[in-house]
Amino acid sequence: MVQMACISLVVTACYTVTGGEKHFEGEQISGISFVAANEKITVEDLIPIKDIGATWVSLMPYGFVREAGNTIHFNTEWQYWGEKDKGLVETAELARMEGMKVMIKPHVWFRHGEYTGDYIPPDSVKGEFKKSFSDFVLHYAEVARRVDADLYCIGTEWHKFIDYDPGFWQDLIKKTKKIYTGPITYAANWDEYKTVPFWQEMDFIGVNAYFPLSDKDFPSQADLQEGWQSWIKDMQAISISIGKPILFTEYGYRSTVGNTSKPWESSTRPEVSLSNQTVAYNALYNEFWYKPWFSGGFAWKWFHNHAERGGDTNIDYTPQNKPVEEVIRDVYSNPE
Repeated sequence: MVQMACISLVVTACYTVTGGEKHFEGEQISGISFVAANEKITVEDLIPIKDIGATWVSLMPYGFVREAGNTIHFNTEWQYWGEKDKGLVETAELARMEGMKVMIKPHVWFRHGEYTGDYIPPDSVKGEFKKSFSDFVLHYAEVARRVDADLYCIGTEWHKFIDYDPGFWQDLIKKTKKIYTGPITYAANWDEYKTVPFWQEMDFIGVNAYFPLSDKDFPSQADLQEGWQSWIKDMQAISISIGKPILFTEYGYRSTVGNTSKPWESSTRPEVSLSNQTVAYNALYNEFWYKPWFSGGFAWKWFHNHAERGGDTNIDYTPQNKPVEEVIRDVYSNPE
């Protein structure tokens, strides 16, 4: 027996259910996470993204908690050009000019070093922080509405805050939808996505895909594809259960030795390995890109001034001017 159903995605998408597997029919998102520039950009800064075959960009304005966990400062004069509303709007407009779609994905950075996923508002500032966070999310929902964004991400890696106050989040989602009426998602960390309580309110199950795959310094592609298997099984199961496709709101690897042991760590193993980055991307694409319950993702991360970024000695996540660019181009330019 085959069942038919429709869900609301970036474009109306339908799925069939055959033998317990949902087959989503919708656009495959070939995206790049574009870092907010510290200076005014031009269309020339976006052409390399288009040339790699990307059809989407994720724009990521940051808010900053400068004190010990209460007020989020955003759209302030001291922030980067691309983080302020004017720069964010202009970047979105330039992306549109180049024929790309846009996700607005605000982030919060704690200046005192706390990870957002571990944060629970202290009782002494609980009300103040929740109001500030709500103002932050709703402000960028308004920006997303203003630029007619194709997707809005309501938050990035807030595991304990969601567990602590799921009612606050449900209310925030309702308020967000009154402002921005397009598709929405949430960017769950790889170790929290299974417990997020509001996936039914989202259009995608958003996952920041920094899953540990291998402890080897130089894993083979076969090693990594084997390392993906248990994670794939879990993601497929939740996609079928919830009735929403998986979207990698972030994915990527540093160009270092041992880069798939703890892919979320950005300050370890300084030894360059361009091949490790290439192998890791190939394994991810081979295991995910054509799965029927998977809707693509946003590679982490890309900077303006492309010619000056990345390169053979760079150990950061950026794929710029590294061999992995060709791997991305091959997949993004051949979506079928």
